[in-house]
Amino acid sequence: SDVCSSDLLYGTWKDNYGSSIRFMSDGTFSIIIADANLDKPLIHQGDYTVIDNVISFSTNDGITVNTEWDIRGAMLYLKWTESKVTYELTLYHTSK
Repeated sequence: SDVCSSDLLYGTWKDNYGSSIRFMSDGTFSIIIADANLDKPLIHQGDYTVIDNVISFSTNDGITVNTEWDIRGAMLYLKWTESKVTYELTLYHTSK
């Protein structure tokens, strides 16, 4: 069920470059995308829903991002597309 799959997401995920995402059990999230091509990180907060292998993010500033996600081992893979640029994130679980 989608309850179980979203349970897998709860907590904080990070990479070695400063990007991170935190999924809270109340359906909210916060994300920081640090990319070499960005002057400053992208930072968003908002709500998310999970249906099967798709996460739908709805940010507080009106951006909607739908992406497939996958967890292999302790690694979370997802893509964030904003302003026609796609950031491929590979994040490791740091806390529940």
